[in-house]
Amino acid sequence: MVVIKKIAIYSIRIILLLATVAGLVIGSEYAARYLFRDITTTGDNGSYFAKKWRYEQTGRNCAKCNSLRYREREFGEAKPENTYRIAVIGDSITYGQGIPEEERFSNRLESELTGSEIQFQVLNFGTAGADFVHHIKTTKRVLKFNPDFILLQWYVNDFEGPRAKGRPSFRNLAPTHELHIKLHQSSALYYVLNSGWHAIQRYIGTVGSYETYMNERFLDPNSQDSKSALAKLKTVFRLASNRSVPIGVVLFPRLRPYLADDYPFDYLHERIISLCKQNDIQYVDLREDFKLYGSDIRRLHVNQYDAHPNGLANEIAAERILEVFGPIWQEH
Repeated sequence: MVVIKKIAIYSIRIILLLATVAGLVIGSEYAARYLFRDITTTGDNGSYFAKKWRYEQTGRNCAKCNSLRYREREFGEAKPENTYRIAVIGDSITYGQGIPEEERFSNRLESELTGSEIQFQVLNFGTAGADFVHHIKTTKRVLKFNPDFILLQWYVNDFEGPRAKGRPSFRNLAPTHELHIKLHQSSALYYVLNSGWHAIQRYIGTVGSYETYMNERFLDPNSQDSKSALAKLKTVFRLASNRSVPIGVVLFPRLRPYLADDYPFDYLHERIISLCKQNDIQYVDLREDFKLYGSDIRRLHVNQYDAHPNGLANEIAAERILEVFGPIWQEH
């Protein structure tokens, strides 16, 4: 009888302890969700915050997207009468990661162009995570909708390709990859703590830098990776040229504090610009425009966990794009 009582008491203590721990964890999770309620998205596009935002913006399984699964209105192959159609191709920057549709540079362009005798239709074909390989596929699809102009948005990681071989990777708090994915997608608390753990690894130097990784792959213009990347971009240009559709490029820099002083990816920008000049393609390079915010670059970020361009950055981009491409579009 005494043994049974001891077992019962011990069991109750364990249950109460587990209940206390569970309560603390649950309480901490909801506290994290409340404290970080201003976080719309995160840069990796797969966290609890990012999934929540994406569901709010596009619905489950992209239910709020158009029938082509783009974050855009419905449109057909035939253009409305007296309409100049501009198709914008790009990655999560074009897609508008973390910002409302109306704040995207594509939407701003259409708003500014509207009002002339000719109606301008700016269609957004942005896809989060897209690179040169995706741009080729998207260009083929876009050409079926008879655009009058294609605007390609470029970003540094377009060079990497879908596999991003050798990219620095952090150790996560969760002991297994499967558990990490599950917690990453469902817990605000885990995301915040894991991000802090990543920052510690970066600070103590146990993880290589993204800049070094990119230099190793692409600094040499004659490396296989460099040649392969530019060959894919040339394919995009050729696809548009074969259909006699003019194309332009807007280059977005990496929004980090070093942009103002010692930007490590100038060589990638110059490589794209050189290719544009060789093919007589107009371009807009936003490095100088965003350098003005170099000392306070977070003013251009969606939030502290997402360095995608926010509404202000998109506004700046739209103004420069209109300055360069506006006369070309208006002429037609």
